[in-house]
Amino acid sequence: MEGIQGMGTNFIPSIPFIPVNFLFFPILFILSILFNFPFGFLILNWRKLMNAQQRTLTHDQHETVRELSEMHGLDPGQISFEGEDPTPIFDFEAVCLLSLKLTDIQDVTCEISERDFESQIVTARCSVRLPDGRTRVCEDSARLHEPFADGGTIDSLRMADNVAQARAVRRGIRSVGINLWHAHKKYRESGAVALGHTRHDPRKPVYEEVHVLAANLGLITNGNKEAYKAFLAETFDGRSSAKDLDDDDLQRFLILLRAMDRVKRAASNSAEARA
Repeated sequence: MEGIQGMGTNFIPSIPFIPVNFLFFPILFILSILFNFPFGFLILNWRKLMNAQQRTLTHDQHETVRELSEMHGLDPGQISFEGEDPTPIFDFEAVCLLSLKLTDIQDVTCEISERDFESQIVTARCSVRLPDGRTRVCEDSARLHEPFADGGTIDSLRMADNVAQARAVRRGIRSVGINLWHAHKKYRESGAVALGHTRHDPRKPVYEEVHVLAANLGLITNGNKEAYKAFLAETFDGRSSAKDLDDDDLQRFLILLRAMDRVKRAASNSAEARA
């Protein structure tokens, strides 16, 4: 699953440390000449291998991967984590499989809705259909060369497509009130599936996420929403409440806040790495 790497810290088995001595760079240089590979290309891929060796899982994360693989037939590569967070992150195919096995969701579809080559942003749209026929639509995006918390980047258009789809389908599942990790634990304990909500406003989880992101970005401080309202009004023709936005504009606003939050977290991680 090329496009799902970088969702968090990927599941990569430990590799014994490969020693580097003073002959390493001359050997790479000779190989680059013999096999007509650019010297820089070999150096870059060696560094990627070194980074991969450092990506390890905690004991709890290993157990989670084992349990999900055994119960649902997932490949370990379809499961990743954000740092040491024990909550798993599923790739696009895993989300689709689990949503049909662990929930009452009737159908999940996801497709690329836009590729903006100027900004290098790919947007995916996910549609989730509930048993009563209601459908919720969510969008999310990924940017070419976007950095991840684990040090990786989105280095191809194909990867950007897959990351955008994985993000959109996870948002779509959550938009109907379902958390797949919680649904798995419920299924494990009782065999019961999680039910998509039909009594409450399906946009409620979106409003909640918007407010969390706005707080992370400093637009909401200690309950003060003046900066948030001003930013929203400037972006959407004077509308100062997310409830005033239609579904499409609400999704655009959510995508914008997510992108801003990712940039802020990436900058923070970069600053910490340099410190």
